[in-house]
Amino acid sequence: MKIVKFLLFFLILSSCNKYLGTIEPDYEPSNEVTNIFEKDFSLSSPSDNFKINEKNFLKNKKYLSTNSSFKEINKLISLDSKSKIFFINDNLISSSNDEVKITSLNNFKILGKYDLSLEKNELVLDIISYKDKILILTNQSSLYEITEDKILLVNRFDVLSEIKPVLIRGDFYIFSVFGELYKLDLSNYTLVSQGKFATNFGLSVLSDVDSYQNFSSYLFNSGTPVFINENTKSVEDTYFFEDLNILTSLGTFDDLISVPISLSENLLFIDRSGKISLFNPFNSIISWELDLKESIVDFIYSDNEELIILTASNLVFVQKGLISYKISHLIENPFKIYLNNSDLHIISDTGISNFNETGTVNNFLKQNFKGSVDIIINNSTIYIKDSKALFTLSE
Repeated sequence: MKIVKFLLFFLILSSCNKYLGTIEPDYEPSNEVTNIFEKDFSLSSPSDNFKINEKNFLKNKKYLSTNSSFKEINKLISLDSKSKIFFINDNLISSSNDEVKITSLNNFKILGKYDLSLEKNELVLDIISYKDKILILTNQSSLYEITEDKILLVNRFDVLSEIKPVLIRGDFYIFSVFGELYKLDLSNYTLVSQGKFATNFGLSVLSDVDSYQNFSSYLFNSGTPVFINENTKSVEDTYFFEDLNILTSLGTFDDLISVPISLSENLLFIDRSGKISLFNPFNSIISWELDLKESIVDFIYSDNEELIILTASNLVFVQKGLISYKISHLIENPFKIYLNNSDLHIISDTGISNFNETGTVNNFLKQNFKGSVDIIINNSTIYIKDSKALFTLSE
């Protein structure tokens, strides 16, 4: 019996991942102009493939169009990891624990400060503007209204939710943690069930809403895309995701980095593991699919099937399913990528790197970001929110 146990123990050990990581020492980046790209893959010359045709990315939310060359990152206000923010007119509304503040964006003076009495384990989920009202929704679906001098409880629905409500064609939808969809009617403050959906295991994802045919789609988590019928307002089990996993030759898609993206008649599925597939769920045809063999951190897409993909080590340029250009970068812990005109920006936990079409760093803005980072654009101003503060980019 001891011999059998020893053999089983040996088999388990031999199947384990034997990678042992090392922790690199802290370093101080400089503002020097330097080429940090090392070309390690190219199907043609760099000058032909690195060039970004910005017109192809105009509809992408990660495309910015400014005439500014940003030189500074300025901290505006302190936040915490659970803070929610909302821009309205020239004001900023922010939550922190049991407090809500309204701050002027012109002079950053506090215009109002309100106490919010929440239940135990209750958190602000989102701040909503509806007609002339400012409403606050919590993770227990309690709805509050900010008045001139206080916050009033409007209704308490007792539906537990962990992701912000989704605005689709003027209607707000709430996803319960148990896989239920509710439509929040803000005209009479009622909550109506729109059906249930099967939930798969997955990580929490800050998703965008996308439209495909007569459906609106959203990620409940990284393993559960949800499709809402725009006519009936109800959630439908479309089997789009299941059909892809049956037909693909790449292996299971189970950790989507974004909502499936509508491109012409197809859906673009991008898995964090590096798998990408352009799939038509109505005729069951896969136009193309690709496995990068490395984890995807972030990406930008265009309407004509161009992808700029950020991984922990590389930037990969894909055109209609083919890798046209691949370059290595030396940025530690990159996590966001976006375009400002034809310049590529990568955000890491040490700041923002700005590249031109030759792969040269034009500028490096140093800032130690903490936790998750979101990019927000309001009135042509670019804001960056991490788990500790809100920043703005300036010339």
